[in-house]
Amino acid sequence: MTLKEILPLLGGGLVGLLTLIQIAPIKVNPWSAILEWLGNQTNKALLAKMEAFEADMKGVKAEVDTIRDENREIHAKDCRVRILRFADEIYLSQPHSHEHFKQILGDITHYEKYCDAHPEFENQIAVAAIAQIKDTYNERLKKHDFLA
Repeated sequence: MTLKEILPLLGGGLVGLLTLIQIAPIKVNPWSAILEWLGNQTNKALLAKMEAFEADMKGVKAEVDTIRDENREIHAKDCRVRILRFADEIYLSQPHSHEHFKQILGDITHYEKYCDAHPEFENQIAVAAIAQIKDTYNERLKKHDFLA
């Protein structure tokens, strides 16, 4: 028997053997392994692109998180500016409406929540101003003498 005659027999025998192993109740699954390998070889370029895409998306997410954090800090600083200005106006005896007080109390709430969540954020600047605004608001509320 020549090599040309033996190879087809081996090929057919190999297919038969793999089929028997596939059917046998053991956990070896050669067809699945072969098909998985072929699929990986076929999709190698696509898988590489997907991995690059995932890496890019992680970078974009990190940038978005950074921008969001910066915007929150800017908003807290804007609230602080309004709080300090309002406290100065109270100090200068400028009257304010009840609605204006509600607006600044909303700014105070946002500012204090941001400060609580970010202990590294400089907060000592507005503590006295916030106390002054809250005290004045409570006095005006008791007297009912807000600017109409």
